[in-house]
Amino acid sequence: MYNILLSAIFSILLLSPSSSTDIIMHINTNLDTHNRIIVSKELTDIIKNNRDNLYILDIRKSEDFQAGHIPGAINHLWNGIETTQKTLPKDKIIVVYCYTGKTANKLVEILSNQGYNVFSLEGGWLKGWIPFIYNTNCKHT
Repeated sequence: MYNILLSAIFSILLLSPSSSTDIIMHINTNLDTHNRIIVSKELTDIIKNNRDNLYILDIRKSEDFQAGHIPGAINHLWNGIETTQKTLPKDKIIVVYCYTGKTANKLVEILSNQGYNVFSLEGGWLKGWIPFIYNTNCKHT
């Protein structure tokens, strides 16, 4: 049910061009802040249609990031997030991913409590993005 709601919200947002403030207001009023998760399909749609309002944060090891990452992602390690946090945009949707989603979920909870509009990629890199790419025959960076 939650994924259907999230999919509907992102579909509406992608149909009409909006400012990042409008998108953030839409998300904040329509989503459960305790389950801030985005699935790979919705993330792909935003990357294609509304990239300027998106900030993708990869918190995996740098060598794994170098081997492959979501297009446009920025790499910052989880243990250095205090410094990274100062540079995160509050006017964009932030999507965080790690290997399986567990560490990203922890970071999302911290950042959302501090006013960031942040989501975790469901399943992370290994259980979310890679299977999605494989099943849809998309290419990744």
